[in-house]
Amino acid sequence: MTLRRGLLALLGALALSMAVAVPAFAHPLGNFTINRFSQVSLNGDRIDVVYVVDYAEIPAFQEKQRITDDAGYLDQRVHDLSGGLLLHVGARRLPLLVGDHSVVFFPGQGGLQTMRLQILLSAATPAAGRQSASYRDTNYPGRLGWKEIVVQQMGGATLLTSTAPS
Repeated sequence: MTLRRGLLALLGALALSMAVAVPAFAHPLGNFTINRFSQVSLNGDRIDVVYVVDYAEIPAFQEKQRITDDAGYLDQRVHDLSGGLLLHVGARRLPLLVGDHSVVFFPGQGGLQTMRLQILLSAATPAAGRQSASYRDTNYPGRLGWKEIVVQQMGGATLLTSTAPS
């Protein structure tokens, strides 16, 4: 009878812990990090980039201190960050044109918020044919955080080789 009660108590505690569990959204490298993600899509006549910057609690707090008006802040940050994205086809640097962009705040640890800034960019590609291309994110050099670049081929484009991990 004691073994049965122990098992029931254990199962009850496990069920209770699962019922009240909430998902944790933490920054695995710490709350000082700035993480960057680029999705580079080769579309034949253009190259599209989805660029996301994820600010952990401390850098998000610092960024919030700079916001005097939402539109002016966002436009300036988008301009600065897009300038740090380098896209070359052959020897020519292609200008990345800014499309939609947004900034969103999420609840973080210790009553602070995290911040996610997303920018959609696009560049027209030169004449068709086999060409080499390179993309670099030079934003936040030396800053702790992960950087991920994903390259994908879309309609009309063929990716022959890539140094991006697969």
